[in-house]
Amino acid sequence: MLLVLDSHGMIFRSYFALRDTLTVRRTGEPVWAAYGFANTLLYVLNELEPTHVIAAWDAPEKTFRHRADESYKATRRPMPDDLPSQIGRVRELLDAFRIPVLEAPGYEADDVVGTLTTQAAKAGVQTVVMTLDNDMVQLVEPGVRVYMYRPYQRDYVMYDGAKVRERWGFEPDQIRDYKALVGDNSDNISGVKGIGERGANALIEQWGSVEEMLDHLDEVKPPRAQKALTAGRDDAAHSKMMATIVRDVPTVDLDLPASVVNEYDRETVLELFRELEFRSLVSRLPRHASDTPSPQDRESAAPAGDEERDYRVVTTKKDLAALVRAVRKAGRFAFEVVADDEHPMRAASSLVGIGVSVAAAEGWYVPFGHSQEPPPPAEGQQEMDVEPPELPPPLKQLAQADVLAALQPIFTDAKLSRVAHNAKAATLALAEAEGGFWVDVEFDTMVAAYLLGDANATVRSLAFERLGHELVDPKTLLGTGRKAVPFSRTTPEDCASFATGNADMALRVAGELAEELEGSGVEGIFEQVDMPHVAVLGRIERHGLALDLSVLEQLAEELAEGIVTAEHA
Repeated sequence: MLLVLDSHGMIFRSYFALRDTLTVRRTGEPVWAAYGFANTLLYVLNELEPTHVIAAWDAPEKTFRHRADESYKATRRPMPDDLPSQIGRVRELLDAFRIPVLEAPGYEADDVVGTLTTQAAKAGVQTVVMTLDNDMVQLVEPGVRVYMYRPYQRDYVMYDGAKVRERWGFEPDQIRDYKALVGDNSDNISGVKGIGERGANALIEQWGSVEEMLDHLDEVKPPRAQKALTAGRDDAAHSKMMATIVRDVPTVDLDLPASVVNEYDRETVLELFRELEFRSLVSRLPRHASDTPSPQDRESAAPAGDEERDYRVVTTKKDLAALVRAVRKAGRFAFEVVADDEHPMRAASSLVGIGVSVAAAEGWYVPFGHSQEPPPPAEGQQEMDVEPPELPPPLKQLAQADVLAALQPIFTDAKLSRVAHNAKAATLALAEAEGGFWVDVEFDTMVAAYLLGDANATVRSLAFERLGHELVDPKTLLGTGRKAVPFSRTTPEDCASFATGNADMALRVAGELAEELEGSGVEGIFEQVDMPHVAVLGRIERHGLALDLSVLEQLAEELAEGIVTAEHA
């Protein structure tokens, strides 16, 4: 299926819908229109799953419509000063996705779209036009549909012939006749004075086209419509010409091999997303030609990139002892705690494993809570009296008690330096676990990033923005919706890519953030205030906070007396 983008419509809609909401943190560059375009593009690629995409573009030159009528679009406001640079970013984005951008001097993007859909229909290619412009409805025909965003409803609707007849009451091609009669204020097309929407619908139902109406003026009823058409005969013909999308632009040729969706330049897209800080969009990139399984396949959970990673799964006490020795030798390590429950106080009862890293691309994953047994039936769900499926061999993993006992010395040794992302949650989970212990962390990448201006930063976003690395998206590993599984139902090998990858990147990002902190003026706050308070806040969350009620009671009395005094002043 071919998707044709009405590019400028998407850009302008994004600009005004998201105006002043997004700038690049480091440079202040406005990018909300580019972000909105990218967001919409990824949404429609995921929703429609086209095999080919082409972007229609407005050429800078005036079109034949401007030459035919100087008032055409003359009432539109000038382009905002901060929009041209964002349009340039959209072109960079389209180039990175290797989406052909077609424009034709003397014609509008609408005409490029019309020519492409006509050529595709003749070639038997199913086509969808992505637009916000009702004019495009005239292009609907067998094999061609229009996917239109509705700003006020904040949704999309797919128009085929039946949907157009349901919405407007006439055939798709007759939208030209409708606009010839009622005009189009957005394009400054006058239409015929004295004919409104109801009158236009009645005339189209009776005569089919403006040409037929004008050829049978003496028979047109009611008299009021006949009089309006007689006086506005030239306006009707001119307005229809202006509203008609050209379908045979001579310089536009459909090239399907050049528009394949999954052959985009992934690295360039990622680099552009990093530069523009579009980190939330990374996990939504379409499948690449080099990918093998679907992104939803958990077997493809490893991060993208060519870097060799040595992530080992620890399943024996001998390997666990080797991990401990490696950590002591390194003197510094990062860790990631994996649990089925995200809440740190409840996570202790659902721990699954721990990822550890001592150097870039090197680390271990120690599983102890994975299970291949089917989950219990949900509350209210009846158990089926059927033969249970044959289970695979038991997973090879150590007991949680043995793992925590072996790791406690390195997690509590004051001579070793520890790094984590969201250290409070990780340390609470370990402290609450059976046989657990409290961990003091020297460097929390989440806290450091927050001090440097990254609100709600995840280790995935930090790794992507600062190091250009893609970490495993939990949704890719666990699935979504009804098919989602907890971490304990994944294999240790798959989970290793997630847990050890997070620890690995936390360790690397910590180095980058430490350098930024040095020249930021907030290094002292990080070292002397925030990091010492991670442990304090964690213990408060775990044990609660003691209050001297007598002090509060005294304060209440003083406030009450002050209120009375103020009332009588």
